[in-house]
Amino acid sequence: YAEEDTTCGINVQDSTWQQHNRIPIYAKIDNRRDGPQTRELTIGMSVVQGAKESQYIELERCNVHIEDRLRLGTCSTLNDPHLSTFDTWNYENHFEGHFVLYKHKTLP
Repeated sequence: YAEEDTTCGINVQDSTWQQHNRIPIYAKIDNRRDGPQTRELTIGMSVVQGAKESQYIELERCNVHIEDRLRLGTCSTLNDPHLSTFDTWNYENHFEGHFVLYKHKTLP
């Protein structure tokens, strides 16, 4: 659940406002196993004329059920050279030196 990024939306023009519009909603991977949750989703619209927002109208609120599908794994080394990866592969490393056991792609 990303507190800092709680809005999403689409632009609806005066020529398309009567059409069905879809707003994609995606989960953010937070690497937490926090179980199933229910969140309230507020659907609203802003009337924009030129570059100025003149009015906000809340249309509806609904509950969204979220299934936590985070699969936790263990990356480990036990009595070097035995290694186990997150995807359950086991192997041995007989090379000398320092090795990075795990590095996240986006976090430090």
